[in-house]
Amino acid sequence: MSLFNTTKLTSMQDLFTHKVKCLYDVELRLVEALPKLRDAASDPKLKAGFDRHLEETREQVVRLEQIFTLLNLSPERVTAEAMKALVNEGDRIISASGDDFVRDAALIGCGLAVEHHEIALYGTARTWAISLGLGAISQLLEETLKEEQNISQSLSDMAEKEIDAHAAK
Repeated sequence: MSLFNTTKLTSMQDLFTHKVKCLYDVELRLVEALPKLRDAASDPKLKAGFDRHLEETREQVVRLEQIFTLLNLSPERVTAEAMKALVNEGDRIISASGDDFVRDAALIGCGLAVEHHEIALYGTARTWAISLGLGAISQLLEETLKEEQNISQSLSDMAEKEIDAHAAK
């Protein structure tokens, strides 16, 4: 259910709470998707990268549950439609046949799209938390934002230094 179709935008607190619920959905979707991406990858470093990302994502879920507690709310998901579409794109890549290096390049591209989306979401949520005077929450969001930026850089490095060159041959 979309906030913008069913609810008036009456306060930043409501908007922020909605964003946290979307982030929860994002991370739970990734906990389900990352093992499939790992299994589809052929490069051992890429497989290991997806495994590391899965462990970080599980920690991020716990962090979001801490945020819900700080907000005096029970954890709740609101469908993040953009992430749902990105996960569906990953599923299409996983089911594609062809060259392993080309598929690995496509998986990295999908991973980067996810990371860039998460960076935008967490950056926005952190800024809103700061605006609302939610210092402890903004710090938790900042921690996740930095992790997402690091994952993005790691995927970019892997693509540029190894995978894309092999796929282009």
